[in-house]
Amino acid sequence: MSGNDQRFRAGTPLFDPEAFRCWRLVEAFPARLRSVRVLDARAAVVDARLDGHLHPETTVVCCIAGTTRVETARGGIDLALGDAVVVAPGAWHRHSLLRRDSAVFAQGLMGRRSDVLLATALRRW
Repeated sequence: MSGNDQRFRAGTPLFDPEAFRCWRLVEAFPARLRSVRVLDARAAVVDARLDGHLHPETTVVCCIAGTTRVETARGGIDLALGDAVVVAPGAWHRHSLLRRDSAVFAQGLMGRRSDVLLATALRRW
């Protein structure tokens, strides 16, 4: 066994336990879904006072643990466990910093492809 392979012995996990925990939360999310809000581009105009962004594709943001907030020029959308927001293409927004014990799953829908984000207060995958 090479020197690099030694790190996989003696009980060292072959995966990131925190990422695995988050994926398990994503897996459980459909049964916990409480509400879905829509952030429309017409209602979420650019606000130069805040550091935000927009996407050319629809994005879904799900609170899989704790709480989170998606901010717009007209105020925040607060999400708790089981809440989701669909961010329409061109809807300007920003994501507040996550608090301890909070986690989100976000997925950008791009035709036959998508991008995925898992995030906690300390890490992003």
